[in-house]
Amino acid sequence: RDLEEILVRKDKDVQQMTTIIRQKSVQIEDLNRELQNQDLQVENLLKKLDMAKEDLRLAETELRSTKDELRIKHDELRDHEAEALASRRGVRAESGLEGELESLRAKVKDLEAEKLAISRVNEALKQQ
Repeated sequence: RDLEEILVRKDKDVQQMTTIIRQKSVQIEDLNRELQNQDLQVENLLKKLDMAKEDLRLAETELRSTKDELRIKHDELRDHEAEALASRRGVRAESGLEGELESLRAKVKDLEAEKLAISRVNEALKQQ
């Protein structure tokens, strides 16, 4: 009789342990799924970071190109301003030179504004 009681208690203990093991297994599976989801999120964030880095490289290249264009336009503007100054001193300017000079000044202002915008984008990308 004592042996039967012990066996019944042990059977209940085994059932309780089996239930606990099942619960823990479910918890482990849930944690594994959560970990996999987090791994995917990290992968996606790394991909986004790589894309942002590439965008930054492209923006920097475009900025350098714009700076070069701006330098060229600035040099052209200086040349045209020198020609215009010489014209005012007595050399008659061609009729379209003043208009071209104003057009170039407007282009330089546009390029400077574009340079500023690209610089801001560049800074924003760097902060990301």
